[in-house]
Amino acid sequence: MGQTIFLRTNIELKKKGLAVCSDDEYLEFCDRMKQLQDKIKTNTLVISGSILHANKGKGTYQITALILRQGEKELIFYHKRNPTNDIGFVSPEGPELTCVAGEELGTFQYRGVNFGIEICLDHQNRALINQGSKPLDVQILIADGQCPTARNTHLVPDGYFIHSELDHKNPDTESKKKYGSTSKITATSSGPSKHAPIH
Repeated sequence: MGQTIFLRTNIELKKKGLAVCSDDEYLEFCDRMKQLQDKIKTNTLVISGSILHANKGKGTYQITALILRQGEKELIFYHKRNPTNDIGFVSPEGPELTCVAGEELGTFQYRGVNFGIEICLDHQNRALINQGSKPLDVQILIADGQCPTARNTHLVPDGYFIHSELDHKNPDTESKKKYGSTSKITATSSGPSKHAPIH
């Protein structure tokens, strides 16, 4: 039996009054993720959640999820493919930053299981479907208010949809109102799927 662990990094940034961490802070966090390799149990994934980090000296930032697979030395980096430039982010690198879209496919395999990952707007814009990936065993949505929809799921029959919501304690959060904590999503193209929010 395996497990998936989500690290809630953006909460710490909000406590500091920042929404984007510096490039040095981001690199330090990557190193700390790698150091977990010898401490996690067999068949465990550690997912950082979404990290907003500045690209030093470039006037840009990216939104990234780091994935650590027990038994694999290298981290997987997934950069959000659908940029968000309409929010007034505060950054140690300066106030005027442009979000850069990622180019990586949001899919990876671990222990024979096919995973797909999306960050917020990626789901609304059907990033996993549009990139042409095959149906997934597990689809992961990391969000701050983005509501999961059946139309945008891309799962095999009986696949799992994991929704990690930053703002789940807010009673006005759209996802919380619509799905609560135990409901299902039925994917139109791939059959029923289990909806398993991670809080």
